[in-house]
Formats: sequence, structure tokens, C-alpha cells
Amino acid sequence: MINSIQHFIEKKTYEIEKTMREFVEGTLDIDSYGKDLQERSLNLARNILVETLLDYKAQGRKGRSQGLRSSS
Repeated sequence: MINSIQHFIEKKTYEIEKTMREFVEGTLDIDSYGKDLQERSLNLARNILVETLLDYKAQGRKGRSQGLRSSS
């Protein structure tokens, strides 16, 4: 999870600032700006989820011994 967040901060925030600047300058419409922000947010969430699940799998599914409840 930390890697996904760090990558987002280092790389994607600059791209968001650039898109925001384009919107403020009038070269990008509100619909495109909103879609861009939505896509970037969903990509971040997906990357965090994938990274978390891979870490969980790598730990040998120790969830139950860590106090996580099962769904049954």
C-alpha cells in the first residue's frame, strides 16, 4: 500500500496539477477534468487494493490468527 501511495504522490500529483491548470486556463472543459480526476482516483484505489492483497497473500493468509473474522 505504501508503494502505491508514494508513487501517486511523486508522479501523479504533478499530473493532477497540470490538468487543474488546464481547466483553470480554459483549455479543458469541466467534464474532461472531472473524468480525469475520477480515473486517477480509481486507479489509486485499485493499486492500493492490489498491493494490499498481494501483501496478504505473501504473508500466508495469517488473517485469522491476527484477529480478522471469517465471513461464516
